[in-house]
Amino acid sequence: MVNVRRSQTAARPLVNRIALTVGVVFLLVGIAGFIPGITTHYDTLSFAGHHSEAKLLGVFQVSILHNIVHLLFGIAGIAMARRADAARLYLIGGGAVYLLLWIYGLAVSDTSSANFVPINTADDWLHFALGIGMIGLGVATTRRSYVAQN
Repeated sequence: MVNVRRSQTAARPLVNRIALTVGVVFLLVGIAGFIPGITTHYDTLSFAGHHSEAKLLGVFQVSILHNIVHLLFGIAGIAMARRADAARLYLIGGGAVYLLLWIYGLAVSDTSSANFVPINTADDWLHFALGIGMIGLGVATTRRSYVAQN
């Protein structure tokens, strides 16, 4: 009898792999926000507030706080990717947070002091896409396992 062993990656549930991938992407985005050239107008990068004119990839307004949030969100995704239930929570809960950020971004003026993260219109629509995408992935990759358990 031949003992065929699946690799660690193949044995890991899809929801775990997706949460890990999303976490790594957020970690890389957080790092990229601190790299001049990838972040344009880097000299205007401020800790927080709408006064930062720094833009990741020349499009998405960022600040030091915004980059730190991406780094922490990435670390959370990597940590939560170890267990399927935590990975599902990361994707669905994180997606819900991004939908709330989308609504917040639509309600708050780009030049308002309430825009402390900061976010611009491009960020708003990226938050919407992330929210829908993360929730969709969290549900789609765990639907059968949760239906089978109940």
